[in-house]
Amino acid sequence: MTLAGTLALVTLVAAVLQIILFFKVWGMTNDVKQLRAKYAAPNGNSFKAEIRRLLCPGDKGKAKELLMNRFYDTIGKLDYSDFDKSTDPHDEDKKKLDKAFLKAKAELSRDLAKIGYPLPETIEQMKSGQDFFDLF
Repeated sequence: MTLAGTLALVTLVAAVLQIILFFKVWGMTNDVKQLRAKYAAPNGNSFKAEIRRLLCPGDKGKAKELLMNRFYDTIGKLDYSDFDKSTDPHDEDKKKLDKAFLKAKAELSRDLAKIGYPLPETIEQMKSGQDFFDLF
């Protein structure tokens, strides 16, 4: 086989692989659209709609679990990694994080009360997000 023949064969294989890749990427975009439609919130009401959907048949336990998971996700986004016990408690960044934690805790307490559950004792005793991260 000559150099020109080998080059033509390699070019043909590369072209076929590019076509296959194109259709694979096209298929993945459809998958992403389906996932977005299933899981993404098109507006701020979808979380509340999901809670209502669970409460309608009386599934308060799953509604509580969904509320708790939202709280854990919110707290998990707070970055307490730069702070330790020796950090000045008056540090402005730590105050902002603690304020966000207390807001999330208050929202959880309010939402749990709406469906007839008290705030879990462990969370009730937490004064800051650092207490959450100190659990484990």
